Amino acid sequence: MDGKKLSYEGFTEYAWSIQVYSETHLDDWIEDCFAGLNIVHKEDGSSQITGELPDLPAVYGFILQLRDKGICLLSLQVERMNMPSRTREEQKIRRIYGG
Repeated sequence: MDGKKLSYEGFTEYAWSIQVYSETHLDDWIEDCFAGLNIVHKEDGSSQITGELPDLPAVYGFILQLRDKGICLLSLQVERMNMPSRTREEQKIRRIYGG
């Protein structure tokens, strides 16, 4: 092996954890755009967005959405996580059957 992480039938063995802090509370319409991610309004007026994205194109797309919506960031953290085998199988089934 050359140290590279192998893919599983075209699906990576990684998911990407994201954690974003924005300077202000996010409006409801923005929350709808980020369905599937957790958005918490903090007492100091900031917002926190957390969740998992399936691959790097989704991470880049999310970052571009933040930019395009004019969301002012305090911090952005992206971390690669190993995906359990069951999650990879569920991902495969969803892509095959559109679920």
